[in-house]
Amino acid sequence: SIHMRFEKEVEVKGIPAYRFTPPRAVLASGKNNPENEGFCLTKKCLDDGVLDVS
Repeated sequence: SIHMRFEKEVEVKGIPAYRFTPPRAVLASGKNNPENEGFCLTKKCLDDGVLDVS
């Protein structure tokens, strides 16, 4: 799972809503964010923004 941050209030097809986005570090590779090293399943981590969901 990933955590999200509140970004702003928006309107979607006339319905008020809240927009949440993940912080940039959440989808950073383990080489750029050491907290994500545990998600590197091979010797080489995937690039930033890529998540292996297989």
